[in-house]
Amino acid sequence: MVRVIAGKFKHQRLTTLRGSETRPTSDKLKETLFNLIREEVEESVFLDCFSGSGSVGIEALSRGARDVTLIECAPRAVQVIERNLKTLSPAPPDRVTLLTQPVQVSLRILQRRMCKFGIVFIDPPYDAVQHYPRTLEQIHRCQILAPRACVILEHSKWLTLQPRYHDLSRVRQVGHGDSHLSLYRGT
Repeated sequence: MVRVIAGKFKHQRLTTLRGSETRPTSDKLKETLFNLIREEVEESVFLDCFSGSGSVGIEALSRGARDVTLIECAPRAVQVIERNLKTLSPAPPDRVTLLTQPVQVSLRILQRRMCKFGIVFIDPPYDAVQHYPRTLEQIHRCQILAPRACVILEHSKWLTLQPRYHDLSRVRQVGHGDSHLSLYRGT
């Protein structure tokens, strides 16, 4: 069980999946993440890739994000996200979009909709390391980032990420235990 840390839904408990199918972002790491982007969250357009329980996107919504898009294709995880979103009532339903196709397909859908995101969070399963460069490459191709966008990757401390991906440059890296957050900025 995880919780919403701050904002409109503070202290709201969220359901997570049992087992090793997903790995929820810990409250401590989520707090660090939102401290890094504190000034940017309110009124942001926020994208949460590989959403799992939806915890990070829901936290952004709670802290005043204007629009939140969650991408998750695992059927059990989608059910958990839908359940968590229902508990947030009376949250305006038009502020949250849930895409249930794989990330690569969902990013193309967002491109066709001409969406632009100011903040993107990417957190695939740690053993699916191929998703980090693939997702960053797809984001670049789809051109869904707003100017000066912030892209945050949660990853194992053992994974070495490149300092640059196209026009994104790593500006900060912080860690807690076995998890790290790498923050990239667009030019």
